[in-house]
Amino acid sequence: MAISYSLDLATPSPTAQVASELHDIARAIGLFDASVTPERVLDAGAATGLGTWTRVVEATPRPWNAVIADLGFTPTVFVVFRLGKDSEAGHQQTDMIKLVSGRSTGCSPTPCCTWTSSTSGCCAATAT
Repeated sequence: MAISYSLDLATPSPTAQVASELHDIARAIGLFDASVTPERVLDAGAATGLGTWTRVVEATPRPWNAVIADLGFTPTVFVVFRLGKDSEAGHQQTDMIKLVSGRSTGCSPTPCCTWTSSTSGCCAATAT
């Protein structure tokens, strides 16, 4: 069984723009190689060097979604991560944190993403 995570975002930005910015961050910090395009992150998803599959999709939250019920916002975009089976989970989780925080090291101290002013908004991460 694969471990997967979902980053739920509420942003006025279109899904394609979120995918493009996520792609740019991943390339800048060395998680995606040159063969990965923003369109691939949006369509089929792409794997990092450690095998973490990443995909950006338009959110279709259910009414009982914990983010809506407990955190009080309705996601518009999901970023889905599925850990690869051939690499250490902790290293993949560190890469995932680097990617969503937009940093090459460390962890974002706040639960809200601020990639750029155009995609900033509330977010929450959930494990499935």
